[in-house]
Amino acid sequence: LNLSWRHRIGAGASVVLVTALARRNLRLAATALAVLPLVDGDFYALLLRRGGPKMLAVGVPLHVLHRLAAVAAVPVAVTGHLLDSRKRASRDL
Repeated sequence: LNLSWRHRIGAGASVVLVTALARRNLRLAATALAVLPLVDGDFYALLLRRGGPKMLAVGVPLHVLHRLAAVAAVPVAVTGHLLDSRKRASRDL
């Protein structure tokens, strides 16, 4: 799992970015977008080096989508864990 602070900040910035875009708050979206290269600059530099500007233009939104999927997976996993724990607890009675 990617639980370093850098990954957490990137995930938070991705959520803020998409939320700001949905609310048409361009200033907040730009701020969130500006955070991404600060936490993932090495990865984005790799994309640029290996695939040029087109790869970077495709890679950044795909990376944001990846982060959003990871954020969405957390409540699903916690719910599954809690339901499984309940099942086990009721079987032990």
